[in-house]
Amino acid sequence: MTVQAVRLGGSGATVTTLNNPVGQINTLTLNGAAAGGGLLNTAANTINTNLSFNGQEGLIYTEANLTLNGDISAGAAGITKFGASSLTIGKDQSSLARGTGYSSGWRVNEGSIIANVFGALGDAAAGNTVSLLANATGTPTLSLQANQGSALNDFYSMGNLLVTDNALISHLTTITADTVPDRTQSLGAPGAFSNVIITSTGGALHDARLAYTTNQRRTLLQVGNIQAVGTNASIILDIGQTVINNNVTSGSGIGVSAASLVGSADQTFKKWGNAELYIRGASSFAGTVSIEQGALGIFNTGSLGSGTVNVKRFGVLDIWAAGTTKAANYEAGGIERWSVDGARTGAVNLGAGTLQINNDQTIGTATITMNG
Repeated sequence: MTVQAVRLGGSGATVTTLNNPVGQINTLTLNGAAAGGGLLNTAANTINTNLSFNGQEGLIYTEANLTLNGDISAGAAGITKFGASSLTIGKDQSSLARGTGYSSGWRVNEGSIIANVFGALGDAAAGNTVSLLANATGTPTLSLQANQGSALNDFYSMGNLLVTDNALISHLTTITADTVPDRTQSLGAPGAFSNVIITSTGGALHDARLAYTTNQRRTLLQVGNIQAVGTNASIILDIGQTVINNNVTSGSGIGVSAASLVGSADQTFKKWGNAELYIRGASSFAGTVSIEQGALGIFNTGSLGSGTVNVKRFGVLDIWAAGTTKAANYEAGGIERWSVDGARTGAVNLGAGTLQINNDQTIGTATITMNG
């Protein structure tokens, strides 16, 4: 069936389910010629047929929640979502599942896009970016809700995650008897994690913010590099969890693991939230890292880059890399935590900060000065 635009649903309890029984509708094609096609959803509806935008950009407006359970295809401009309600992708759109996978990208201007299965966003291809674009009506959200089962690590295949000014990654799973902790989920593909590129349009006057929240115990989301874009950009990485108490020094083993930080000397990353942000490798970041709330864990002696590091009153610098020499400025109440033997070498001045030794780590040859 081919049309230019479709309006689904009514109001209240009136809903529509578009199915694909044998011999009837198999693919709904929305064809607006060069402008692509449009889908307006006004009730809690489900489309079980395949959905094609005939090689053009697809426009979807969700006045109410919409679920797509068939194969999805669009042109190089991808699919742009409007509307404050959610768009749920309930079928694996990757090449592994359907031969030729979806790879055109997603632009979320309002509301949330929900990946209900791994592969829901399509292939881990360069053009298959997910863009979360800040707006006046709310925070655009990428919601990760796939059931991982017994796998220790699984991937939401996609390209890079592009954030403008304000966005949320919601990693909330319905807790049941089958929900298993101690799991890692990742954006991208094995050996090719999705980079998170955050653009700030407010310069030094207005912080950009990427928030992450999870309700899963001892669970990590792995990504590639986290990159700041914008002159004098100041970016808040707000990493939170709801599993344990809200003590800002807790949350080890819950949070986000990034390959590195990337950016220039005029930029700032601020760590917020009661879960942990881990940096796995050496960072090329030349600006300021400000740990203002919760823990930032480093697994490489160069994880913090070449700029200034400030640990504020409720912040924790959690050192997992032996032989770290990077200096930091500690306010009263700021904490340096050693989570590996020989975390420090040389002379370290903690100023007004507090030293926290995780378990029974050995000191090595470091000389520690404290006056707090």
